[in-house]
Amino acid sequence: MGEFLDFSFYDSELIQITVGNILLLILIIVVTRILLQVYKKAVHKGLRARDNFDQEREHIVQRTGKAIIVILGIFSAIVSIGLWRLIQVILDFDLIKFEKTNITVGKIFIFVLILAATGVVARLIRVILRKNFSQKTWIDEAKEYTVYKLTKYGLFTAAVIIGLTSIGIDMKLILAGAGALLVGIGFGLQYLFYD
Repeated sequence: MGEFLDFSFYDSELIQITVGNILLLILIIVVTRILLQVYKKAVHKGLRARDNFDQEREHIVQRTGKAIIVILGIFSAIVSIGLWRLIQVILDFDLIKFEKTNITVGKIFIFVLILAATGVVARLIRVILRKNFSQKTWIDEAKEYTVYKLTKYGLFTAAVIIGLTSIGIDMKLILAGAGALLVGIGFGLQYLFYD
């Protein structure tokens, strides 16, 4: 049985595909599908049982959980087939080289992940703000929208700064130049909040 599982379809320096790897890959796919179904039913049942059910919140939780399960499944599949070394070579590939900084595919991937996570957090904040502001009669829809947009812009600005810093770009000059602009925006926002 061990010889059958070790039978190699493709063998190179970076990749080795065997019968055992393929069977493990099929098992990972089946387990991922089952986990997705169980998660969907559990979230649907758990959130609908609450008194303060919100369909948008359920949608966000469903999509986020499904994305995490699929990403873990893909990562497990990559490791089981033995593609990790190939992925590592791809992620370490230099796209742009500066004097002290080199931008690789992996760093760009991390930047995109930071922006995607910020998008999820922004949507969750929108749900929380909508729930909290719906209980207050003195806040109308326009003010709620303004607070949400300002919060979203602030989150994405911080995400871009963190992402560019994680890539290795020096943000000192950009932040110093943006300081004067931010002071002007702050004075403009004072009049918005006075209203």
